[in-house]
Amino acid sequence: MPHVPEELRAVAEGITQNRRQIASVRTLLLWFGFNGRNNQTNQQVQQALEFLKLRTDPDFTAAGIDDNVTFVPKYDGIREPTGAVGTDVHVNVGAIVMTSGNASEGSAYRIGKLPSARKTPVSVSPETSTEEVVTLMLVRDFSQLAVLNADKEVVGLVSWKSLGSRLALGRRCRVAGDFTEKHREVGAETSVFDAIPIIVEYGCVLVRDSSGKVRGIVTASDLALKFSQFGEPFLLLEEIENQVRDLIGSKFTREQLEAACDPHDSSRLVEGIADLRFDEYIRLLDHPDRWERLNLDIDRRMFIRGLEHMSRIRGEVMHFDAAGIKEDDLAELRTFAQFLRELRLLVS
Repeated sequence: MPHVPEELRAVAEGITQNRRQIASVRTLLLWFGFNGRNNQTNQQVQQALEFLKLRTDPDFTAAGIDDNVTFVPKYDGIREPTGAVGTDVHVNVGAIVMTSGNASEGSAYRIGKLPSARKTPVSVSPETSTEEVVTLMLVRDFSQLAVLNADKEVVGLVSWKSLGSRLALGRRCRVAGDFTEKHREVGAETSVFDAIPIIVEYGCVLVRDSSGKVRGIVTASDLALKFSQFGEPFLLLEEIENQVRDLIGSKFTREQLEAACDPHDSSRLVEGIADLRFDEYIRLLDHPDRWERLNLDIDRRMFIRGLEHMSRIRGEVMHFDAAGIKEDDLAELRTFAQFLRELRLLVS
């Protein structure tokens, strides 16, 4: 039987009494003793929810960590989508919908986790004048807008491309309906990587949750920004590791490097510093005699503490969460990388 916190059992009891049960994702995680999300924590929470025959709306893995989710019964049958976009907009069944079955149950890479996928799209009607559409896109710095009919159904998108292509062909574009194009949709559970080709080809996708509501729109710019945020910690960690390797260089024999290896991994072949892991750099240098070989006029203990902080952050980065790492941790990575750059200049 999975671990089920008392707070979650109380939620299930409240639902049986027809009381609405709401909590933030952070609170839900804290019930299990977790401060963040990764595949393992998501799986434990999911198992407990399934044991109680519950689910969250939206899915707790797709919502922001400080967003509220509503606990609702999980039905065995297929639930009919409501078709609502946000609170009052409906999905047109004629839309081109693309979904993916590749996103694992605990995947941290779901597109529904992106901030723009959780913000109701700004929209216009087919009768909105072209001047108003253009002004709105300029003022809001948008590349496209959702087009809704009188029944609040999404009928397509207008964009700079859809407008420009028609004007280039001499078409009259008096209102949004004159240059509306079909939109593409993906489910919130779709892997970001599965959605990338669609976004590259069509510029954007609307994101629909399990209830049928379109929660947001993800553009190529959104992806570029998010991958920049995701990528910087990895690039900084790689730079830090390379800088540490350069500092150590060839100052140790193979036997000394082997002695720094994890004793539980003694069978690993070590021929040079590149064969050591990050925590093993710390083990290698955390000794006064070995530290002296680097000939650095800085405090060994402070340097080791810095490496230990980098090792901790590295572990969190490698257990990827789409919410990203803490801003303080990112600032630490930047500062330590800069420190190592300056140190390398002094000793070179």
